[in-house]
Amino acid sequence: MLFNQLKTLLWRNTVLKKRHITATLLEIIIPTIIILIIAKFSEYKEEKYEINTIKNLPSKSIEEIPMLNEANFEFNFVFPSEFNEQKQNVFIENFKSYKSFNKYIFIDSNKNFTSFDDYGDYNEFPNLKSNIKLAIVDKKNNKTNITSEKEETGKIEIVANNNNTNTNISSIKEEANAPDKIDNISNPENLKEIRINILKNEMELTTKYKTYFKNKNYNYIFYGIIFTSPTNYRIRFQTYNDLKKSLIRDYSIDEYEIDYFKNNGSFNEDEYFIIQAGIDNAIIKTLISNSQNYHIMRRPLEREGYTLVKKINKIQGFIPLFMIFYFVPCICSLLNQLVIEKESKIKESLIIIGLRKSSFWISWSIIYAIIIVISSVLVTFAMRYFKLFIYVHWSVVLVSLLIYGMSCCCIAFILSTLIKKSKTATTIGVMIIIFFFAFYFISLVLEKMPEAQLICNYTLSPIAYINLFNELINFESQRLPVSFITLLFNKASKNCFIGLIVTALAYLIIAIYLDNVLPQGNNFHRKWYFFITNLFRCCRPKKNKNISSNNNNNGNPFIQKDPEGLQKSVTIKDIGKSFKVKREKIEILKSINFNAYYDEIFAILGHNGAGKTTLINIMTGIISSTHGEVYYDDVPITGNETEICKQFGYCPQFDTFNNDLTVSE
Repeated sequence: MLFNQLKTLLWRNTVLKKRHITATLLEIIIPTIIILIIAKFSEYKEEKYEINTIKNLPSKSIEEIPMLNEANFEFNFVFPSEFNEQKQNVFIENFKSYKSFNKYIFIDSNKNFTSFDDYGDYNEFPNLKSNIKLAIVDKKNNKTNITSEKEETGKIEIVANNNNTNTNISSIKEEANAPDKIDNISNPENLKEIRINILKNEMELTTKYKTYFKNKNYNYIFYGIIFTSPTNYRIRFQTYNDLKKSLIRDYSIDEYEIDYFKNNGSFNEDEYFIIQAGIDNAIIKTLISNSQNYHIMRRPLEREGYTLVKKINKIQGFIPLFMIFYFVPCICSLLNQLVIEKESKIKESLIIIGLRKSSFWISWSIIYAIIIVISSVLVTFAMRYFKLFIYVHWSVVLVSLLIYGMSCCCIAFILSTLIKKSKTATTIGVMIIIFFFAFYFISLVLEKMPEAQLICNYTLSPIAYINLFNELINFESQRLPVSFITLLFNKASKNCFIGLIVTALAYLIIAIYLDNVLPQGNNFHRKWYFFITNLFRCCRPKKNKNISSNNNNNGNPFIQKDPEGLQKSVTIKDIGKSFKVKREKIEILKSINFNAYYDEIFAILGHNGAGKTTLINIMTGIISSTHGEVYYDDVPITGNETEICKQFGYCPQFDTFNNDLTVSE
């Protein structure tokens, strides 16, 4: 039965698509225009970069490298269980004793950062010496292996080491202790402060960071160091840089940078590797008794100069903007069709005579699934042909487009349950175009708001779709082969792809739920918790109700007595219906009881507003009764609308003809 209904509806929908030729053409023309734009402007232009020779650069001690970011720092340590209070204090003192911190003042954890004017006499500063170390130290065959890993805070993690440099432990030298006081300070205004806190666990660290982040008055830089063992730790810090962008350093190192390294030992990098070295050195001095101070030397790897030629496709960055509108015509056209059917009550009248309510959406879903598949294949072929995506597998692009197209159809289904007029649907279609255009710029803002971006990925399919294409473009720019395995193993792309799937399924569930809860026709106006009651109804054994009494009018003088010798067809048992009008409950029908029999003509008479139409609507399953039940051959209509309604004919008091079909159709 369902197959025959779908077959008929698919034929009808195909005819309607031909009748609405303008909307159908827009669904084809706009994707075609997008493909033509890609074809027109998709060309690779060569950009040449001269890569300088790097040879004979001196080795520099990390202790001599200045901190690039001259700001206040707050270090928050979460120590492992192996560190008792005494060992924690020893570690903190060793951490403070690094030379890179000579220009910093250590303040108590309960004090706020101050300005220079608050310092007073700067010639009496306490000991400002510090220490640092990086990776593996071997001293008198006592090996201390130190492993460190970076962890993201905010958006993404950053690796402190530079792709073009190599940190070598080239020499180990014993160093005399620095003096306890600094007597000569040429520029006291450059003195900054460091505050150190010892926290109990990572949850406390996260809470402290959120407080820091909410204040947005950053007069210091926040760092969190979480020890997972005495020699393993993670560094957490705020950054707006993307991981993939952070791992790729610009190929070119100009002469200025080379000269800067000769003088300062760095390429204008951030201070992460210096802080890491300070932590490592403090670990060594804490775990190895009588350990000496060490120098860690740093020197870039040598290379010959060459010319780097990069091919750049300038339209590639605009793909997310173009593709977000790819299925907008489908949303607008489908929404308009669904609302017209609801407004003209065509759907309602067909359901009354036995059509399954799910058949409408399934039939339209099949029609638009065909359109989405064809459009997705065409644009995937165009992107592949014009080499917009060479390293990204074509199946990844195709599946992403198909899932996004499905979510767009589900958006149309959701909106159709909320809209009653076709004119309103047209207005909403224009608003959809505006909103989708706004989504693109919202996605740009969300790049610096990782938590909000993650939420939007799992709630708004256009945002997830844009972010996914941005991730694919990043992979392509790095010449990294991308398959579904790559997509799911990368955290950022996985959140976008899984978010796209989740939103499509969530939109479908929401559409089905609203179609049942909101008044749509054929007993659609169910309670908001209908799925729970239906579950219990399925698990509960059915009870046989005694409805065989021939006299069901309870002595009502306005109801004719039941005839004798005829087979009962319809039983109306205790039907009542109430409506709320301006917050007042109005009872339209009150405990209506009667029977109708085969081979008789039964009429319902009454003045205007007596409730005739309401009663007929309850009997045909259009609306639900407040209480009571209608039985056909002792079978309740509730839950059996399709099977019962197809057994009788119904002539409504409104026009049910589709104006877009001929008489024969």
